[in-house]
Amino acid sequence: DPYISSKERERLNSAVFCEGITNIPSGAFLNCGSFGEITIPNTVIDIEDHALFGTTVQVVEIPESVEYLGESAFSGNNVLSIVNLSEGLKTIDYACFSGCGSLASIVIPESVEYIGVSAFSGTRLRSIVLPSKLKKLEKDTFLICEYLKGITLPDTLESIGDYCFGSCHSLEKIIIPPSVTYIGNYAFSNCENLVIYVTPGSYAEQYCIDNQLEYNYVDSIATIERYTFTGQGDHFENSSFANDWALEEVILPDDFTGIDQYCFYGCINLKRINIPPSVTFIGENCFLGCDNLVIYVTPGSYAEQYCIDNGLKYEYVGL
Repeated sequence: DPYISSKERERLNSAVFCEGITNIPSGAFLNCGSFGEITIPNTVIDIEDHALFGTTVQVVEIPESVEYLGESAFSGNNVLSIVNLSEGLKTIDYACFSGCGSLASIVIPESVEYIGVSAFSGTRLRSIVLPSKLKKLEKDTFLICEYLKGITLPDTLESIGDYCFGSCHSLEKIIIPPSVTYIGNYAFSNCENLVIYVTPGSYAEQYCIDNQLEYNYVDSIATIERYTFTGQGDHFENSSFANDWALEEVILPDDFTGIDQYCFYGCINLKRINIPPSVTFIGENCFLGCDNLVIYVTPGSYAEQYCIDNGLKYEYVGL
């Protein structure tokens, strides 16, 4: 009820939805600071503007029925850390996740056609997977995403809006495909560590020249022959090597146990990784975007089954 008092909103900590509900209305749980858990019914189609603005929900599972996430639907939530979106989603509207300071990674489904202005501004994103057919990034989409280190844009992208990556201070590399024919004002302002990788003769190359931005050609991306793990610990954390374009081969020790989600996401030059039978956990989307990768496994191992389940190319060690 949008008309309940602010004190009542502060005390609200749960909700039961009517059977067959198709939308969560605008402002339904606006500024309900104690509202920390929600199960969205699989009949919901729209989550409307400001529906969960300012709540303390930490995990959000969006069912396949949902097509629309409204303006600022989840923004202002500094503890939201896990968002699982489903195929079927079409729109992520204006400032949907803006200011979600604990949100470190997200996969945007292939079905998404539109991502609104400031959709992820001010988040803690270190990695993000964009739909392969996305054509436009609106202005301020990733503004002040201070932890974002690298991103691979889809080959269908045509436009990057004003301040899209502004003040992404950790951003080190981005590949801009030749399909891009418009880049807005200050799209990469205050990205002090950034090198933009472009195709010779492209719009992006000319944009870099005109705006005095550091750039290089895609075919100049350096690779290293091998990374052999010699450090302490027995597993890799979330996004440990995400968007590391230099990585070509990884060798893990025999006592290694786990590889967390998104660990090698976007490692476009990774060609080989040996995963020992001691590994008993590999997270979601661990090798997403590693199109040239062959995973070497032991017959009957967890790694082999992971490859089968996820449609990844693999071969047996020693064969």
